[in-house]
Order: sequence, then structure tokens, then C-alpha cells
Amino acid sequence: MTTPIPYYISRKQADDFLAKFAKALEFPKSNPLLSQVYGFGGVGKTTVLKQVKQTHELQADFAHVSFGLTAGIETPLKLVEKLYELLPKPTGLWQKNLLPKPDPFISLYEQYQETVYKLKTEPVQGKSVDTQQQNTVKDWFELGTATLLATGAGYFGDHGTALSLGLDATVKAGGMLSDASQALKPTKERIQELLQEHPATKNDKELQSLMLEPIPKLTHAFAQGLIQKTQRHKRSIVLVLDTYEKASSNIDTWLWQYLLEDTPLKSYGVRILVAGRRSLLEKESWRKLQQDRDLIYEQRLDEFNKEQTKEYLQHIGITKSGDIQKIYKATRGLPYYLNWIRREKEAGREIDFSRGNQAIIDLLTQGLSTKQKQIVQLAACCRWFDRSLVQYLMQKQGIDFETSVHATIDCFDWLTKCDFVEFVQGHYRLDDVARNVFRLSFCQEDKTRFRETHELLATYFEKQANQEVAPNSPEPEKYHNSDWRQYTAEFLYHALFARRNDGQRQFISHFFASRYLKQLEVVMIPFAAVVAEAAVENYRLLPDSTEKFLKSIKLGFLFIPILYEVALNKAEMM
Repeated sequence: MTTPIPYYISRKQADDFLAKFAKALEFPKSNPLLSQVYGFGGVGKTTVLKQVKQTHELQADFAHVSFGLTAGIETPLKLVEKLYELLPKPTGLWQKNLLPKPDPFISLYEQYQETVYKLKTEPVQGKSVDTQQQNTVKDWFELGTATLLATGAGYFGDHGTALSLGLDATVKAGGMLSDASQALKPTKERIQELLQEHPATKNDKELQSLMLEPIPKLTHAFAQGLIQKTQRHKRSIVLVLDTYEKASSNIDTWLWQYLLEDTPLKSYGVRILVAGRRSLLEKESWRKLQQDRDLIYEQRLDEFNKEQTKEYLQHIGITKSGDIQKIYKATRGLPYYLNWIRREKEAGREIDFSRGNQAIIDLLTQGLSTKQKQIVQLAACCRWFDRSLVQYLMQKQGIDFETSVHATIDCFDWLTKCDFVEFVQGHYRLDDVARNVFRLSFCQEDKTRFRETHELLATYFEKQANQEVAPNSPEPEKYHNSDWRQYTAEFLYHALFARRNDGQRQFISHFFASRYLKQLEVVMIPFAAVVAEAAVENYRLLPDSTEKFLKSIKLGFLFIPILYEVALNKAEMM
């Protein structure tokens, strides 16, 4: 066993989880396949995951993703591809061309991707590739399979899943899901006809079956690939799904219905680790799976109690009883804030314990000037930031970018050195806990300025989009430009916080345009981000009208595109 991570304080909840996971890794057949640690932000879930990895890194390979941070995992198939990519590649004698047998997942996934490309770009004999063929392929493989996941949850009676999507009490989930499935039928019929006629698939029933049901078949191949890796390398594999509260409902359905329920992973050296703010077993589908198969172990993490807080603080050199009492009151025993105190102490910064009952926001901003706190609050409004964006915000707020925080360091350089700022996927951002705290404090202190800041950010990203493609350009030119789509997604995100009715109008306008032009990520990205944040903050940061708007469209968001297309088809036939 390797040395524990620094300042790791043992507590029964975490120790039980670590012991249970170690047992599952050693004796997989008789232990749960999936282990989940859950609890509020800041209780130490990430620390426990790090402890698991450090404890078992000599006996297992880890593939770790974080929803909301790891790019390119928005759908089940993209997630599967990313997890497989993160695992060690064959080396030396086990190079790909020398393997005794092909990798079952890679070979099937490559065949799937190649076939999708051919279906989209190569014609049926005697015809040319037209818009209908391209749209049929795009609709089925990008939208249709996702919808089948959601309707599958409905057919299994999982009304909890439907409710989690924001269904009003007066709407019946089953009927809505059934309607969506019916609306999907024309697309499925068209793809079946194309598969029977297209030269890439017409004489291959097995390939046709793959293209009609890619998720279950590729998930099975993914599981077989993992099993083959464990047997070949004599090492276990651990798939880590962090910040799971930000995962989409499609990912959630795929995980329980396909990866857990429909593969033989439990009997082999593959384990799944999940960390999130909510228990998986709150959902009916997960509870039913657990009753039938006993595949899941979960452990809630709570704040440190007084004794655990005392042990942690003594470990880092804070031993005065009065100081320990004040820190416990201020931090509520949350490991996130205790770790902040450790960093402050290691940096030689004095910590003021005179206000034992101070709020967490005061603790995090202790030592910051009024201007520095303002800069952090402005940055917390951003999903991510760079130098240009920080400079823009400072200018609009009348803050001197070059000298406001220090005579020799500008606002951006100072901000990126803060302990709660991280660099992820090429951008700087506040970590989730700090961002939640600073944004909420900003909104509570000055809601008007909070909304105005989001309006400034919406304007910034709108201008960035317009620099990529002129606003008077044809719509296809805009939606087919990837940079324009990225900036427009950020514009819509901030508009929902700032513009009330106008933000909603802009969102709906882009919703139908992006659907028609087959670029739904323009609205899916901001929608998913706002809904995930609202679940944490209980909608406290959104205008009331926007909250009602989002709740009203949550369930329909997945199905409206299909229903919309059916309506268009009917209109064209009249």
C-alpha cells in the first residue's frame, strides 16, 4: 500500500467505502460492480477518489472523467470512447498489429464510425446523396438513439427519471415518452430503408443490426474489450465517473440499463466508481436494478464532526482549543474549507479566527480587499475565463486591469494564482464549490449588478460570435462555424441569467434554428449547464420567469425536435 495523500484524516464513512471497494477489487464476483460516494459539495468526495487511486494504482488501471469538465462525453458513445482512450495502450510485444486477436471494442467502433460516414456521404445505387439521406443519418445517429434511451427508461416504468427532467405534476410521463417514440418511427423507418438499399450495409444483416441498435451492441463490445484487457494484463480496471450530478439523463439511463444490467462485468476485474451530490438509489430505475441484481454499493459522506475537525487541525499545527472551536463553527466541518485553511497556513498567511461564527464566504475572502473580492465575484459568473474576458469585465466595471489588485501584477495574473482557480480543458475557471459560494453571495448582495454582469457577458460573447460570422450572414453559414457555435452557446447561457423574457426568446429562436440546421449543441450546452447549476442552487440565481421557463421545457427539450420534424413533414405533404 502506498503512502496516503497528505492530510488525509480517517473517518468511518470514508474507511467503510475504501474497505468495501478494496474487497470488490479483490473478489469481484461476490461484490458490487459499482461503488458510489455521494454528499454535498465540499465533503471530500474527490479526496476519497484520490485515496482509492493512490491505494490501488499498482494493481489497477484508472480511467477518470468529470462531467462538466472533461470535454467530449456528452453522449453514451462519446463517453465510452473517452474512457477507452484513457486506458493504457498496448506496448512492446502487445502492439496492435501483433495482438493475438483484435480488440472487440475498437474493431466494432471503427466499423460503426466508418459505416456512419459512408451512409452520410456515399449514394444508394442509381441515386445521388441528397439532403434527406444526410438528415436521416444525422437524425438517427445523433438524436434518435438518445431518444430511444429516454423512452426506454419510460417503458421500464421509471417515472422518477421523467420527473428529474422537470415534468409538471399534471403531465403524465408515460404518454409523453410514448408520443416521442411514435414520433421517432418515421426516422427509424427511413434509416431501415437506407440500410437495406445502401451498398455499405445492404447485404450485411449483422451490420444493419449494429446501425439500428448501436448503443447496446457497442456497450457490449466495450465490456468485452475491458474484460480482455484485464485478462491480458493481469490488472483490474476502474472507471471513475466524477461530478455525476452533471451527467445527462441519457448517460444515466445508459449506465444502469446497458453497462450494469446487460453486461457480464460483475464477474471480472472491472469496477465502476461514481462520485456525485445525490444518491443513485433515489431513482426508481436504480432501486429496481439493485433489488434485482445487487450491483451497487453507496456511501454518503458528511462533514467532519468536532473530533475529526480537531484531528485534522492538529495535524496541520493548529492546536489551540479556542481556534479549533471557531474554525469548526466557520467551516461547519467541511473538508473543502479545512483544506483552504491548510493552504493558507502553509503559505504563511495569518488567518483571523476572531469571528468564529463568520459565514463561509467571509472565510474564503479573508485577506482579500474589497476590490479583489469584487474581481472574484465577477469571475465566478463565468463558466470559464481568459485574459481577454477578464480585461473586458474590468473595463466595463471601471476597475483598472493593470494595477487594481497590485502594483506589479494585473487582475488576470492575480486571479489565476488564487487557490480556488483551476486550469481545465484550456481555460481557467473557479472550482465548483468556490464558484457556487461566490456567485450566490454576489447575487444576494446585489442582484441588480449580478444580472448586469451576466448581461455584459452575454454581450461579450454575442460580439465574439459576430466577429466569427457577420450577423447578416445566412443562418447556415453561422451554424456550420464551430467557433460561432461555441460563442453563441456561451451567449445563451448568460442571456438566461440576465435577459429574462428576451433571454428565453433568444433561446427558443436558436432552439428551432439549430434543430433545422442540425447543430443542436448551440442550445444543448447552455441548457445542460444551467439545469445542472440550478439543481445545486435550487434556481436561486435565475430570474423567476426563467426558472418557470426551464422547468416547463425540460422534458420536452429532448422530444420537441422530433415532434417538430414530424409536423414539418406533415405540412409538406399537405
